[in-house]
Amino acid sequence: MNLWQMSFSASIMIVAVIMIRALAINKLPKKTFLILWGIVLCRLFIPFSFPSQFSVYSLFNTVYAKNEEVKTSLTNIIPTSTIVPALEFPAATTASAPSFSPLEIGWFVGFTLCSLYFTIAYFRCRREFKTSIPVEHNFTNSFLFKHKIVRPIQIRQLSTISAPLTYGIFRPVILMPKTTDWDDEQQLQFVFAHEYIHIRRFDAITKLLLTAALCIHWYNPLVWLMYILFNRDIELSCDETVVRTFGEQMKSSYAHTLISMEEKKSRFTPLCNSFSKNAIEERITAIMKIKKTSIAAIIMAAILTTGVAITLATTAAEKSTSLTALPATSFTNEDYDKLLALRMDGYEKLSVAEFRNRAWKIIDNPDTLALLERMLQDTELQKIRYTNEMASFLFNTLNPIIAENWEQQHFPYYAQSKNATLEYEITRRIVDKDQLTVGEHEQAIKGMVNGLQRFIDGESDAALQDKATMQIRIQQEITRLSKQFNSSSLLLKVDYNYREPDPSAKINLPEIKPANSMASKDDYNLLLSLQTDNWANMSVEAFAKQMWLAYNNDEERYSLAFERVGEDLLSESYPPLSNEELAFITITLAASNSENRAEHQKQFTGEISNPYLRCYAHKIKERDIGGNSLIEFAATADYELTYSIKKPDQLTLKERDRNLSGVINGIQTFFDRTMDDDLVNGRPELEAEIDRLTKQYSNSLIQIRVENLNYLVQDERNLEIFQKQ
Repeated sequence: MNLWQMSFSASIMIVAVIMIRALAINKLPKKTFLILWGIVLCRLFIPFSFPSQFSVYSLFNTVYAKNEEVKTSLTNIIPTSTIVPALEFPAATTASAPSFSPLEIGWFVGFTLCSLYFTIAYFRCRREFKTSIPVEHNFTNSFLFKHKIVRPIQIRQLSTISAPLTYGIFRPVILMPKTTDWDDEQQLQFVFAHEYIHIRRFDAITKLLLTAALCIHWYNPLVWLMYILFNRDIELSCDETVVRTFGEQMKSSYAHTLISMEEKKSRFTPLCNSFSKNAIEERITAIMKIKKTSIAAIIMAAILTTGVAITLATTAAEKSTSLTALPATSFTNEDYDKLLALRMDGYEKLSVAEFRNRAWKIIDNPDTLALLERMLQDTELQKIRYTNEMASFLFNTLNPIIAENWEQQHFPYYAQSKNATLEYEITRRIVDKDQLTVGEHEQAIKGMVNGLQRFIDGESDAALQDKATMQIRIQQEITRLSKQFNSSSLLLKVDYNYREPDPSAKINLPEIKPANSMASKDDYNLLLSLQTDNWANMSVEAFAKQMWLAYNNDEERYSLAFERVGEDLLSESYPPLSNEELAFITITLAASNSENRAEHQKQFTGEISNPYLRCYAHKIKERDIGGNSLIEFAATADYELTYSIKKPDQLTLKERDRNLSGVINGIQTFFDRTMDDDLVNGRPELEAEIDRLTKQYSNSLIQIRVENLNYLVQDERNLEIFQKQ
């Protein structure tokens, strides 16, 4: 787990402990809350996870997987030439030289400032505490004699403090104010007993760890809240122990001692335990409500701590690796089980060299080797190498690493969309076999293949017909993906050949009419049923919840409707729709889906990303030559319209859609009104217009920006003639 995932997971636990604390602070033993906070503290420090079938994240993953098919269908309802939501794979380790993102630099600055603050405050106090003087008194001597521990305890006094406190780990000191009434033995008994409990429990170490967690996770406000409440609960637990030591009949006297202490400490004393009136009302209330601990309270405390540890401190259980026979193949369950050992636990984290060595130890017998060779030669398995988990492991993970010339290999692939074909070959060279992990290797190949397929799927019919333009754009996409997935341990090189759709095939196509629609009237009515009364004035948060509730209630119907309507929009064969209905399908549903996807990613992975729409603007001029259409001039731009919503419960759909459409339409208007000659070198003007539009349509509720802008201008000298439909 990375730092942000640890912090996210701990935040959920903090909220849970706060809720338990609010409901049961005076009903359960106070040690219960110290244990709960201790579990949270472990989650903030421990960078690895503990999978559990009972984890709450396992339940989330089940619900998430259940909705994944519906979500995938929704992403396809928008015309590819306009908006293409895509799921990005995380990048593999890049760059050989160390580099730090702005986020990492910001965290380090905050960590350093926070650490300096606590360190300086602590050493200032320690320097002043050294000026204290030992206390020589019969009662103090008697107390120390009766409470001997391995670590020598000192009792000292200082004129600059107003409340007793304890500091030190190996040589603990109980520091008393100079104004202490040394003749009030009952008060001294309570104070010394309270501070002695701090010393015996090593609360100084607990506070040191708590402060370290606060410095590491300084950006998380819930950790600051935990810091305050954990310190309070340390005091409450000590109060409870003191009362139980002296008897419940002494509750009033002990509470009176608290009241008689100074309300505030003289200064901030980090890493020290103080007998001050911090949250005095809560402490006195807790003291007066202390009763004999019942069996029921102990059982409830045990259930709560165990429940929090199992359900919230753990992560989702890993998917079962059990294998079953694949359809249309001749291999049995037993055959797959023989190779199950190759998917060794945690194999993704092994270096490719170590994985290769371990795999060959398993394969190196005649029966297993023969079975593996038969599987790799099976044509049915090859067909499902990208859709079946076992087939993918065999062909895309295992075979490339155990092959003979494994450190440099060539992998042929192709991507198709609308009769256009991109044939390409990935040359993969492993630079550092001991540094590159199997997971990074899988991620890079998979990311490159999926990235090129998403790219070709996202191109419009006009763009796919233009081979010269596509060759430039394909090279740009390959360069982008190479930067994302190449690293100091792995290099990927792509050679390709692009074949545009056959123009002659379009001549004989019948004219597209609404009668050719894939979707039925009921399909459109189902999607438009989400356009309820006063929908435009709904908040984006409320609409997103309503949309997902509708999908979950009738997954099959919505999935089919989105698929069919998506086909209609791609082929522009949809029935007559009003501008409002078309905008609702292509803007409202698309944006809300992108927001839902970003929220799901945040909940289940801890990764924060903004919703976005993939958009396209252009200007094309043609002239007819003998029935053929010659493109004289074309200017195109594709981009991602990324946005963040500050208050989703306040921003309405009407305002969100108006602002998003304002930017999209404004960019298209720029192309329409700009002279051709000015568009040739018009990228600076386009960027200036985009900057103006995003500022114009951003406000306190929504911030819009444009990313990944690709701008291309060509004229008839480098564009080919194509048949016009």
